[in-house]
Amino acid sequence: MKQPDDQSMDPGQRDTVHRSITARLEKLPARGRSRMVIAVAALAIFFDIGDGASLGLVAPTLREAIGLSTGMFALTMSATFIGSFLGASIGGLLSDRYGRVRIFRLALAVTTLFTLAQSLISSPIELILLRFMAGTGIGSLFVVAIIYLVEMSPPSRRTARTAIVSGIGVAGSAVFATLARLIIPIGPDGWRFVFCISALAILLYIPLRLLPESPLWLVTQGRLDDAESAMVSMERNSGVSRTLVKADSADESAASLVGSPTVEDVSAEPDTVQAGAGEPVRLTRGPLLVSLVLVSVMLMLYSTAGQSFSMWLPTILDTRGFDSSLALTVTAVSLYGAPIGAGIVYLSSRFISRWAMMFTLAAMACISIVIFFASNETAVVIAAAFVVMAVSGAYSPLTNVTASEEFPTAVRASGMGFAHSTTRVSNAIAPFWLALVLNSGLFVLGSFLTGLWLGILAVVAALRTRHVAAQRRDSRTQAEEADQPLVSSQQHLG
Repeated sequence: MKQPDDQSMDPGQRDTVHRSITARLEKLPARGRSRMVIAVAALAIFFDIGDGASLGLVAPTLREAIGLSTGMFALTMSATFIGSFLGASIGGLLSDRYGRVRIFRLALAVTTLFTLAQSLISSPIELILLRFMAGTGIGSLFVVAIIYLVEMSPPSRRTARTAIVSGIGVAGSAVFATLARLIIPIGPDGWRFVFCISALAILLYIPLRLLPESPLWLVTQGRLDDAESAMVSMERNSGVSRTLVKADSADESAASLVGSPTVEDVSAEPDTVQAGAGEPVRLTRGPLLVSLVLVSVMLMLYSTAGQSFSMWLPTILDTRGFDSSLALTVTAVSLYGAPIGAGIVYLSSRFISRWAMMFTLAAMACISIVIFFASNETAVVIAAAFVVMAVSGAYSPLTNVTASEEFPTAVRASGMGFAHSTTRVSNAIAPFWLALVLNSGLFVLGSFLTGLWLGILAVVAALRTRHVAAQRRDSRTQAEEADQPLVSSQQHLG
């Protein structure tokens, strides 16, 4: 029997199923395929970040191997950014249209195919073209992997699981750097094997064949039977009893009649699929446009703040008068802060709300930057740099979960894709802005970096205010819906 499509499905029925599946996801333990989802997303981000670092690792060798000049290297980096920009935008749109898993596989195939092809290049032009094509896969791979992880995780554990993925992902650059150090000196073609390592990501295609489509996305398409099948598959593989699930569903249905927030407590998502009677959701109108702007600004500020401090830290220390060996020591120690920050988020997510962590960490970043520029004590400078990097690492899962939950399932990947594509633009222009600021003096530079985190704090405050307002509206709506059966019964008895 053909299932109803997105336009013919009753929005109320679809919203009810969406809430039911969200509640069932909340009860899903981290076993079986749930654990596989985490592993696949983590390794996808690991290879994504590692591949991004691989170009810089082989660049010195490519000068002699294929005649890669400084100008051609700059063009190669620009081609990668442009490809990532297009990939994040288009990949998000395709994911909302054709499904998370299908586009996940496509992005994985594009990334690995064109990365592997880079091991066969003989000229800079070939490298530029292949980096552009690989960039389209890299841009979409990150977005779709995060979206799939979020939609397949219990709402209360989304931050923790994204922190695991981020922690493993940021290790990609360190692991690839270590492997490159071992492989490149082997011979004149050692650099080719570095690109081959990136192509090992194609092995993730095997577990992706075993994972079901996101049931939340299937609901938005009106494919309720498929959504139920996907959910049952996850529950069965994770050892969840169907008897228990049915009993819990019955309890939730009964609780909804008296206005219980059973399902709402575990769902931080906005309105499910439609903006009005028969009208599909649009990102370019109403509250969703505000969400799109706020999320894009938050991600751009965060990306600029993180990139500016980490990539320019040795230069900043040199400008401050630290000798080169000490500057490298401070940089090396501080880089460990990012994965530790992600680990702190994972451990704290059970006890501290995501919003409280975001406010606290942004304030810590501002204070640490001020201390970093004000102190001349080596130990204090190292500690301050480490804290800034730890905050940057901790903010990665927090911003990704916050951004994803700002959009309904039907347009979540499109919203996230566009927002993340803007960070590719900010990453491309940030070095020029920072160089200009650095030439203006250390006080201006410190003020600039502090201002970025204050901007993040302001955007997070705006998002939190909208989130609280939306929760209050939902509570009023649920209360009104719960009163309707009682009023109807009284009228019938009367």
